[in-house]
Amino acid sequence: MNNAKSFLTNLTPKQRNFLIFCGALVVGWYVIRLIGNAGQQAAYYRQQAIRAAQLAKAAPKPPPPQPAKPNRPALPFLTTLSNLSGFWKGQNLVAGQGFCTLALELREMETPANYTAYSTLSCKAPPSLWGLKGGQLLPPRMRDEMLPTAITLNGTPENGAIRFQVDKTVVSSMSSCATTSFIVTPFGTNRIAAEWREGLCQGGQILMARIGY
Repeated sequence: MNNAKSFLTNLTPKQRNFLIFCGALVVGWYVIRLIGNAGQQAAYYRQQAIRAAQLAKAAPKPPPPQPAKPNRPALPFLTTLSNLSGFWKGQNLVAGQGFCTLALELREMETPANYTAYSTLSCKAPPSLWGLKGGQLLPPRMRDEMLPTAITLNGTPENGAIRFQVDKTVVSSMSSCATTSFIVTPFGTNRIAAEWREGLCQGGQILMARIGY
């Protein structure tokens, strides 16, 4: 400390001014360097902000959310020639036979567009004709027609319907009116129309609904 004070005391005014000038240069250089570093950092941060803004602008905007679709119950499919396999049942008044119930099982065979069917028809007289004696007063032919019949059928598509031929009569009625032909036509949603002929007899028609597969 004393040496430094002695050193400064021994300096001439010109030498002291030179030292002060050198010190000012060092301090000025240090300040300028700090300012330069701060400017470089600020420029770097500005470049990063500009780059981030450009990337955000170029990025695709997410699509607007779609409104939720209302839940709708699944509709049953329309009946066509390609989906007739299953169990069908229908009831109707048939002329000369009374109130009849037709049960039908349809199955598609391995050969495309060919079907086999199992039909059971049972009838009973309307209550107004049945009477108190359990139908004993009915005409014999009407009583015979009320006996159940069961047949097997084979058919192929024809003009938008399945035309069946009787393959075998498993259970026959006592009358002479045996089934000779059978036609099934798709009808709307899960329904079919069945029509049959019985030789020279009248036959019948019944609209049937699907009751199983």
